[in-house]
Amino acid sequence: MITKAEWVKRFIEIGISLEHALIAADEIEAEMSGATVDKKALARRKRNQRHYQKKKALKNESVLKGLNERLKTSENVLNVLNGKYVVKQGTPQGDAWHGYYRQTKGTGLPYSKHLDGWEVPSEWPPNYRAA
Repeated sequence: MITKAEWVKRFIEIGISLEHALIAADEIEAEMSGATVDKKALARRKRNQRHYQKKKALKNESVLKGLNERLKTSENVLNVLNGKYVVKQGTPQGDAWHGYYRQTKGTGLPYSKHLDGWEVPSEWPPNYRAA
């Protein structure tokens, strides 16, 4: 018979979180032995897991909110994590890119409310010369 510790180890090896592995191992152990699961302990573990997930989500949301604030308060152009640039409306770079898209594609740049600007591959359009 497989022990609870072995079940937990197996669950963790396949990528299940420790908390979920412990809950699943408790349920399996109780089912195999014919005993009933301690419902209060199981509910407490599940509640703790939900609390942890909410706390983690709030932390991630806070990080994204801070990043968004930095994007909004930064200068005309900034380097984004994926190697692209964000140019803002009304800046020389933004006007240059807007004109480039109008000329080459017949349409304006797709505006991103999330980034508060346009995501472009470089600071200036190809072959751009300031007037």
